[in-house]
Amino acid sequence: MGIKLLIVLMTAVLMLAGCQLIRIDRASFSPSTPLRFNADSSYAFNPEGKETFLLKELPKAIQRNGYQNFCANTNTPRCNNPLPYLRYLGVKGYFDTVLPIKTDYKNYEYYPVILETGERFFFLSLRKEAGKYGEKSPIAPLYGVALKAQQPIVENSKITILGEYHSFNKTYYRLSNDSVLESRQLEHIRNLSANHLHRTEIVELLLGVSIEYNDDYDSYLIQPHQSVFSSDIRLIIGINASSHWLRLKVSHLGERVMSINSYAVIADEMKWRSPTLRFAVLSTTVKVAESFEITANDHEIKMVTALAGASRAMLRLYGAHKSVFQLLKAPQKKQLYDMLKLSQLLRPINL
Repeated sequence: MGIKLLIVLMTAVLMLAGCQLIRIDRASFSPSTPLRFNADSSYAFNPEGKETFLLKELPKAIQRNGYQNFCANTNTPRCNNPLPYLRYLGVKGYFDTVLPIKTDYKNYEYYPVILETGERFFFLSLRKEAGKYGEKSPIAPLYGVALKAQQPIVENSKITILGEYHSFNKTYYRLSNDSVLESRQLEHIRNLSANHLHRTEIVELLLGVSIEYNDDYDSYLIQPHQSVFSSDIRLIIGINASSHWLRLKVSHLGERVMSINSYAVIADEMKWRSPTLRFAVLSTTVKVAESFEITANDHEIKMVTALAGASRAMLRLYGAHKSVFQLLKAPQKKQLYDMLKLSQLLRPINL
């Protein structure tokens, strides 16, 4: 009985002291401007006009993971050194240098930062997260970010540009809808939406997609961002000065080849299965992508419309020896609806 009580007490003590058991590795670089201290030897936070940030509130689902990207060294473009969420929530800090001290210019960059606690870290900025202040970044800007007078993203839009910052030799804009947009993407959005009657609606839809521009053909390729699901069905829009086209793409990403040869969709009472098809296969060292694309004619548009509006929508892919299926969630159905709407709005009247 005494042993059980002792175990319970030890567990309780460990739970209460849990935050003290978390080890945080700190950096040891020499700041470009000497640190200042108060008379009691406590650190005096003094950014002296440098770019300042705070550790922002995180979604509840990831709060337990703590604040990521604060590293003790720059050895690799990743680190496992989370700062406890409750202890560091709202803590301010500043960038010790304007330019990163280490970067590959394509995927990552490291900046020396100093927190108001006096702690020093190398902050890992990732391009896939839109640099220093992207939506998934753990920090938000305070001062030192070149702010513009708030201006609409396009004329008459309710979405405004709040400020800008620089990462990977690119300019990023912070928008009033809490999203971040790279300057090139903003240029594409403005060009694509120009001279359209429903310009502000087009802009809002374009903010949620990926836009690629081909200089050689003066053309745009518009599609949803990369799917988080292994099986995917999507619409892709192509636009140039003389034409507008819409394609349907069905794909699967797995660890091995399935030899997919057909697919089926279910949208409530509607059921349809394709004939035998030739899926393209692209293999990497870790994943195999199998996909099929076709021009979206009346049949494909009717099918996608049904999926977008269905209470129960499902995609099934048939391979040589097995099949896999994906129940479409609300975001996937909205994605299909938005792409249909965007295609209609971007289509020139004479097409």
